[in-house]
Amino acid sequence: MSLRLMSKRLSEVPSLNGETQRVHAAVTAIGGYVPDRVVSNEELERRLGLELGWIEQRTGIRSRRYAPKELRSSEACVRAVHDLTTRYGMDLSDIDLVIAGGMTPDDLVPGTACRVQNALGLRRAGAFDIQAACASFMHALHVAEGLVVAGSARKVLVVCGELASHIVDPCDRATVAVFGDGAGAVVVEAAPRSSFRAHTAGTDGSSASWLHRPDPMFVNRDSTSSNGPIYLHMQGREIYRWVIDTMPTEIECLLERAGLDIGSVDWFVPHGANARMLAHLCDQIELPKERMLTSLERHGNTGAASIPLALVHGVETGRLQKDQTLLAFGFGAGLSFAGSVLEWTAS
Repeated sequence: MSLRLMSKRLSEVPSLNGETQRVHAAVTAIGGYVPDRVVSNEELERRLGLELGWIEQRTGIRSRRYAPKELRSSEACVRAVHDLTTRYGMDLSDIDLVIAGGMTPDDLVPGTACRVQNALGLRRAGAFDIQAACASFMHALHVAEGLVVAGSARKVLVVCGELASHIVDPCDRATVAVFGDGAGAVVVEAAPRSSFRAHTAGTDGSSASWLHRPDPMFVNRDSTSSNGPIYLHMQGREIYRWVIDTMPTEIECLLERAGLDIGSVDWFVPHGANARMLAHLCDQIELPKERMLTSLERHGNTGAASIPLALVHGVETGRLQKDQTLLAFGFGAGLSFAGSVLEWTAS
């Protein structure tokens, strides 16, 4: 079953002349971070005993970034926030709330958002995590917009940091060939004009085992083997089929809610999972692949950070311009998805 969410923007506040005005939410700033170390396909192919060119042919990925083992997800998020403040000269002292997402938290408890809040000195801000793996960023955007529209927050910082290289089996070509490290950050705040036109979200929990990482406590309790790394497991072919079979209809419904057709979309910004899969998805929704923004080729699958990193790349290259219409869509473990149609309002 799909639970569809659509922003109503019904909250109203009194203006100076006594009349009421609607509260809107807008994305006003974005930043990103990727580690310095570039890991080439050739390096992995030689280590895994694969034919040269095997990875790019199957995934469209040419390289990915690996963070040092001592770096934590919260620190990657903070670096993305510093990039944001450098780009926009934004003061974050009035942040009300920090929402963090991703599948590589610093700890099981407390949430990564608490670490970010403390590192940035945001003493007045609340903080919590969203665990929806690769769909975390889009879910976090939904929540941030909803809280701003409801009047529960004025300025929300959304961060997603993924250090997938820390949780993939170095000998498992299904995961190590695909995943990379990175982080993204955006600010969503009250504004005269909304960024958001429509949202959607859904889950098929019956397929949760297709992408999962067990809790070490339960694995070690039930196993006679010695305690060792607990790696991420992925059934890529099954997920590929689920995306192709499910997402075109969900995207069509989302566009209908927004009152648009695919021709009105300037940029499709999907979760950067696999280039062949995304090309197939573009064919399904009848969107030219040239109108797709991803960071997959250079950074690999960066999980929850893939969409913000794609947006950062669009800003840096000048392809993403203010007032353009975006269709952003995340999907992943759960199996869950979340998408939005929005106008790009960050200058």
